[in-house]
Amino acid sequence: MQRPKGLLFTFFGLGLGAAMNLNRYFALDANVNVTPGVSNGSTNIAGGRASEFLLGSRAEMRAKNYGFFLKAQPGALMWNHVIIQAFFPTSSTITFAYGHRTQFISNVGAGFGYSPSAQIHVRAEVSDLVTPHITASWTNNLQPTAGV
Repeated sequence: MQRPKGLLFTFFGLGLGAAMNLNRYFALDANVNVTPGVSNGSTNIAGGRASEFLLGSRAEMRAKNYGFFLKAQPGALMWNHVIIQAFFPTSSTITFAYGHRTQFISNVGAGFGYSPSAQIHVRAEVSDLVTPHITASWTNNLQPTAGV
């Protein structure tokens, strides 16, 4: 899959999610996501491959085979190739030093789960990942997710 022209950052990620039910209505919810590709460029905010780690709570209303839920998760977003320093070896050239950057993020969302059997659970959700942005203080990123 090719990235659209002009898009600096990756738009596809792979991840794992897990939940631990505390009772019938509340659970701890965790997600780990990584981008298999790297960005086209780097800034002082983002660049390279991204890794996202989230851990939070989930409130759910369940029936026999299905449930609706709301969740909120704080976490961390790590980029592995951001500009951390600029050098001016001569008056007409600039050289960048690259490194890792970790930023606070938050994620809120809602979803639907279906359990056709005790061993199989299908879940779909839409969430808003709030991250630091290059030109604004924060930006919203819509993240649709589905899994078995």
